[in-house]
Amino acid sequence: MKALSEQLSGLTMPLLRGPRLWVLSDYSFGNPASDFDVVGILVADPQALGHWNCWRSEVRERLLPDRRTMSWKKLNSDWRRESAFFPFLVAANQIHGLAVAIAFHRNTEFDLPTHGLSRFKDSLNLSAEWKPRQFEQMFRIAYCAATFIAGLSSPGQHFHWISDQDHVFANETIEKDTVSVVVQLLNMFSPHKLGELRYGTTGITKEDLVEEDLAAIPDLMCGATCEIATAIKRKYTDFPQIYTELPKLTRRPQEFLKWYSSDHWPLKRYICTFEARNGKEPSLGIMHPSLMGRGPILIASENRVPRGWPL
Repeated sequence: MKALSEQLSGLTMPLLRGPRLWVLSDYSFGNPASDFDVVGILVADPQALGHWNCWRSEVRERLLPDRRTMSWKKLNSDWRRESAFFPFLVAANQIHGLAVAIAFHRNTEFDLPTHGLSRFKDSLNLSAEWKPRQFEQMFRIAYCAATFIAGLSSPGQHFHWISDQDHVFANETIEKDTVSVVVQLLNMFSPHKLGELRYGTTGITKEDLVEEDLAAIPDLMCGATCEIATAIKRKYTDFPQIYTELPKLTRRPQEFLKWYSSDHWPLKRYICTFEARNGKEPSLGIMHPSLMGRGPILIASENRVPRGWPL
């Protein structure tokens, strides 16, 4: 993740200076159709959401009048959600914040090392009975969330973290461990003193659906990233490091890339990949939006990352 922080530091990032930030997260783990597990994060200033809220309300009024929420998994079986997909993303352009999808290649290079769980359990003072894979997923979520909070925050800012109703919030003990790990990592990563951290899940639905609609952005990014990254990896074995033709994609990932490549809006967006490479060191790639918009090509900026875990 240090390599990720270094690469992201050279990209355009939003300035979020309000007294409170919202952090929305969603995940795709174990999708049998994908070769990647993905953590999606959206960091936004709730005081700068006025334009987005107007656009969002118009999309809901025209295309989602019955309070149904947006979800990548439900697009195939719901024509209303499918018709709202691209307009919903266009509305998201007005969010003053950062949306990022971090894709981890599902490969033994990135697995929890032998006896790693017991070591982390002791050092992090965990209480729940974590299974290795479950803990690995929780730690990636916590690490990603803490990295972006620390990197985008200002001294004294308060945070409201809203997570998908995932197994890292399955019960009170697991939830306590998850939040504790985020706080411990924040204390390690943040260069300044932060304010209060509140948290909740999308399982608690509010009347205006604002939080649910914000959380839908990382949900859609996770779903699209799973398909796009898998298609590239399967076609080229290793992510290309030069201009290369994109593999054939279905309509929805194509629509997503059309949105993703329009990077001149208040919402900044990036897809980052941690990839095991055939006979080579693992590497980090960033799909820069401005490059994705130059016709049927992609480029992955490479930065070698060390073997081992965690990333």
